[in-house]
Amino acid sequence: AQGQVWPLFTASLSHPPRDPRQLVGSMLGLYFLGVSLEQSWGGRRFVSFLLWSGVLAYSCQFLGELLLPDGAAGRMSGGYWFGSIPVIEAISVAWALNFRGQTVRLFFVLPVTARGLLAFVIGFSVLRLIAVQQTPEGLISPFGGLAAGWLLGGGTPSPLRRVYLKYRYAQLDRE
Repeated sequence: AQGQVWPLFTASLSHPPRDPRQLVGSMLGLYFLGVSLEQSWGGRRFVSFLLWSGVLAYSCQFLGELLLPDGAAGRMSGGYWFGSIPVIEAISVAWALNFRGQTVRLFFVLPVTARGLLAFVIGFSVLRLIAVQQTPEGLISPFGGLAAGWLLGGGTPSPLRRVYLKYRYAQLDRE
C-alpha cells in the first residue's frame, strides 16, 4: 500500500470523466432508494452511511487485492478504483432491509419487491465476478458494499451498532 490510504475515502466520490453512465446510474440509485432512507433515518445518519459504506467497500477491495496472488489481484481491478457503484449497492441492501414488503420501479418500469431487489443486486455482483468483467470499482468492492449495506443500514439500530451497544452495556455492567 506504501501509505496510500486516501483512495479508501475518495474512490466513491470519483467517476470516469468521459463515461457519464456511471454517474447517471448513481444519481438514479440515490433518487429512487436514497430519498426514502434519508427521510427515515435523517440527513446525518444517511450521509454517515454513505461515507462509511464507501470506505468499507473499498477497504474490502484493498484487502482482497493485498491477500490474493498478483495474477488474480490484477484481474480484480485495473490498478486504480473509483466509482460509487459499491455505495449504491449498499443503499440497495439498506433500502431492502428497511422497507420490506414495499416495491420500487427498477429501470422506471419493473416493479421489484425488496427481496427481488436484494436478489438482483447480489446476482448482478456475482455475475460480474464470474465473468471477470473489468470495472473501475474493481470486482471485490461491490461485495464490500453489500456487506456495508447490511452492517450499517440493516435496521434501526444497525447490526454493527447493536454489537457496539451490547459491548458498551457489558462494559458498563462490569463497572
